[in-house]
Amino acid sequence: MRERLEAVWTKDAETWARLTANEFTLVIPEGTLMNKEQRLVALKSEKPESSHALRNEQIHMYGDTAVHRFVDGSEWVLEVWHREKDVWRVVAAQVNFVKP
Repeated sequence: MRERLEAVWTKDAETWARLTANEFTLVIPEGTLMNKEQRLVALKSEKPESSHALRNEQIHMYGDTAVHRFVDGSEWVLEVWHREKDVWRVVAAQVNFVKP
């Protein structure tokens, strides 16, 4: 999970793609739904950032599925990870603004 977060922050498209399922979807705060290809294009256009300290991090395991929830800056992030053939990948994510 940390490796994929680092890939988001550093804009490491190769690592991000490897840890992201082909059927991946993302809902961003504005309500837009993105697929893996769309998010990868956006990731490549963003400026690299330094690592962030996460807050309120929670991980819940459900067999071959994990739910990862955390606050990164001003955003709540919810990721759903799934293990297939001993490889973990994110299949879905949703980002919402933290209520002030």
